Amino acid sequence: MRVMISFAVLLIIFSPVISQTSSNPARDVLSVDRDWASWSTRKGEEARTILNTILADDYCFTGPGGSVLTKSEYLNQISGGTSFRTEDIEVRQYGEAALVTGRTHLEFSDGVTLRRQYPVNFDFVRYTNVYVKQSGKWRLVSTQFSPVFEQVALTHNRI
Repeated sequence: MRVMISFAVLLIIFSPVISQTSSNPARDVLSVDRDWASWSTRKGEEARTILNTILADDYCFTGPGGSVLTKSEYLNQISGGTSFRTEDIEVRQYGEAALVTGRTHLEFSDGVTLRRQYPVNFDFVRYTNVYVKQSGKWRLVSTQFSPVFEQVALTHNRI
């Protein structure tokens, strides 16, 4: 019984990688991208384990302020309790590589948005994820977050 439960837990944890078997590569990439975004609903070791199956060993994250994190640095900064609401997602495949772009709204578990949590003047970011196929599975090799600043209406004084 204990072995069966352990197997079930492992199956759930590694399902993002195992599920990449459809005949539609764009759908597979999109599925992995959704799994990447879902880390925010998970906490601690479970989130690290799931991301470790998605991220390539040489993964690089570039934040909206230009900070750069390696895979281990990225995994160490995960605290959970954040939600990603993604929208406007597009997938483009180039052979064994794929590019996913989208827009995301980051919100913390206490309802605080990015703008209220950090000294920034934006709550949305555009993201670009680069995937490559390694050993038959899509792996995330790079993420770039770019801030989406509010549109400010300019008023011109006329004399």
